[in-house]
Amino acid sequence: MDLFDNIWIKRIVSFLCCTFSFFLAWLGYMSVFYKAVYVNKPAFVFIYLAINFFFLGIMLFSRKQPFTSLLTMLNMILIIPIVLMNFGDWFFIVPPALAVLITFFACGASESLKTVLGTVYLLIYIVSGLGFFIFTNLFMTSTSNTYTLIEKGFSPSGIYRYYIYDVADNSGGRTEVYVEPNDKDKDFGFVKFQVNGYAQRKYNVRNHEKPTVEWRDGETLYINGERYEIKKWHWEFALHSSMAT
Repeated sequence: MDLFDNIWIKRIVSFLCCTFSFFLAWLGYMSVFYKAVYVNKPAFVFIYLAINFFFLGIMLFSRKQPFTSLLTMLNMILIIPIVLMNFGDWFFIVPPALAVLITFFACGASESLKTVLGTVYLLIYIVSGLGFFIFTNLFMTSTSNTYTLIEKGFSPSGIYRYYIYDVADNSGGRTEVYVEPNDKDKDFGFVKFQVNGYAQRKYNVRNHEKPTVEWRDGETLYINGERYEIKKWHWEFALHSSMAT
C-alpha cells in the first residue's frame, strides 16, 4: 500500500493540522498586543512563507479528513484579527489568508455546506470590518497629524524606552515624549514584536524645541530637569501606530 494513501497516515497528519490553528491564534494574539517590526525583512518573508506553505501542504494532504475540514472552518474565524489589526501590512496578512482560503475551498465538506458557510463567513467579515471601523473611529482618538521621530533612547537598565516626536498639526505643532516598556517585546531575530497599547505620554508642549531626556537615580525620568513619574503599566486597546519607531 502506498504510504501516502494510508488512512492512518492521513489521520495523523490531520491531527497535526491543529498546529496551524494554534499558529493563527498566536498570530491573532500577537496582532492585538504587539506590533511587528521587521529587523530582516527578506529573512522574515522567506521563513513566514515556508511556515504557511508547510501548513497549506499538510492540510491539503489531509483535506478529506473530517477533523481537517472542521479546522478549516475554525481557521476562517481565526484569520479575522490578523487581517483587521495588520491591514495594509500585506506581507503579514496574505500568506496565512491564502492558506486559509485555499484549504477552505479544498476541504472535504460538501459543496452545499461550503456555499452556506462561505456566505455566513462573508457576512461575518463584513460585520467585523464595519464594527472595527465604527469602534476605531467613534471610541478611539483619530488623528491626521504627522509624527517625526527626533530621538529614541533607553533607560540605563533597558527596562524603559522613550521616543521624542515633532508633531505637525493644524495648530502650529508640538513636541511629545512617550515612554514604553522595553522588556515586554518578543524578539525572534528577523522580526521583533513590540508591545502595543502601553505607551504613556509624558511631555506635550506647543513648540518645536527638542527636550532633554535624562535618567537619574537609576530609572527616574527627567525631562528638561523636571521629574516625571512612570505609572504602573496598564494595557489599552490601540491600533498599530503609524509613528516611526
